[in-house]
Amino acid sequence: MAKMRLFVGLGPVLLCLAGAAALAQAQSAPGDKVSPAPADEPAPDPDPDDPGPAPDNPEPLPDKVQMPEPGSVKEFSYVDDLPRPPEVSSTARRAGVNATICLNAHLQGIGWQGWRCQPTGKVDSVGTTGQSRRMEALAVVTFGAGGVCAIAHVQGIGWQGWACGGDAQVIAVGTTGQSLRMEALGIGTFGAGLCARAHVAFLGWLGWTCVPPGYAGFVGTTGQSRRMEALDVLLQ
Repeated sequence: MAKMRLFVGLGPVLLCLAGAAALAQAQSAPGDKVSPAPADEPAPDPDPDDPGPAPDNPEPLPDKVQMPEPGSVKEFSYVDDLPRPPEVSSTARRAGVNATICLNAHLQGIGWQGWRCQPTGKVDSVGTTGQSRRMEALAVVTFGAGGVCAIAHVQGIGWQGWACGGDAQVIAVGTTGQSLRMEALGIGTFGAGLCARAHVAFLGWLGWTCVPPGYAGFVGTTGQSRRMEALDVLLQ
């Protein structure tokens, strides 16, 4: 009797399920095409400029290097179209007073970006972020900081020679007209401490590197085929 009651109790449920199946079959005619479940979208093509994740043991940059004296460096530059120096107030030109550094980056698809100048204690920024533009060359000039030296690591070339100049003398490293990326930079001034950091492709902003007067600090990467995209410099 108990089994009979269980069967009778399930009867309405079974009838409902059978009716639902018949209704679904009636609504789908034999000739109708049934859309398949959407397949997973294929993975996007890899960025051809992406060198992949940073290696576990990346090639180290120098910690700091004592710079050569400006007069001891033979003029050396791959940059033919050196930008004219910026107009800076006479106060900034007086040694030891409001030392100022000016930067001008040569960028992919833009050319020379224009001079950006900042006094001691303020960050000077050049380049771009979020645009995937390589920095190709950098021009630098100081006023009241005793002069500047810089050296660049360039795609297909490696480390170039030093470029050094006194106050109010523009120097440049990198290349123009060759579509080569800058990958790393060494930079310092003779009369002021300096901090710098680089924005690098697929890594973003790297940490600050700070050096005393007369030394160059190094930013960016080598051995990873990564372009520098932007640069921050701070005189101390």
